[in-house]
Amino acid sequence: MDEEQLRELYKQLASDRRAADVREWETVKFYTTVYSALISITVGITVAIVQNHEFEFTTPLRAIVVTLPLVACSIVVLGLLNLWREDKYLFSLIAMMRKIEGYFGLLDEVPEEKRVFKKDKLLHPPMFWREEYGNLASQNQYVKERTKLGLQFFWISTCLFLIFIFVGLILAIMLAFYF
Repeated sequence: MDEEQLRELYKQLASDRRAADVREWETVKFYTTVYSALISITVGITVAIVQNHEFEFTTPLRAIVVTLPLVACSIVVLGLLNLWREDKYLFSLIAMMRKIEGYFGLLDEVPEEKRVFKKDKLLHPPMFWREEYGNLASQNQYVKERTKLGLQFFWISTCLFLIFIFVGLILAIMLAFYF
């Protein structure tokens, strides 16, 4: 590839990276909304049944009320799997961009006398990058390292989804014993 093709590739990768970042947020919003709707429907039906003592509570309706939180938990698991896939894709894009930045010398240290901000050693800000990532052998190792447990968007969202699953399971168990 010549330098012009690499520049065009970099522009495309940057655009794809922004889109992947937005998709991660949209994934969390979508699955959170679906989960919330199913739990809200479950709570609404339960409250209506508890308040209306004359209502005949049939076995199929019991099954539906108990099953809704389990369905909500299943949907959150699907959301986690989708978010994991999106996260791996995002970090593979970042790794490819970083390789092109290195090719163009954007990762070279700026001489101290030419620095605008004296503590910034690099021309390009090291977003999503740490010194030790430069010692990894491959792009796949970088993606694996980045998706390890830590305070990142993916893991914070994972904790949120795990809380959703826990709440849904507790609600399903409580409803099963109540009805």
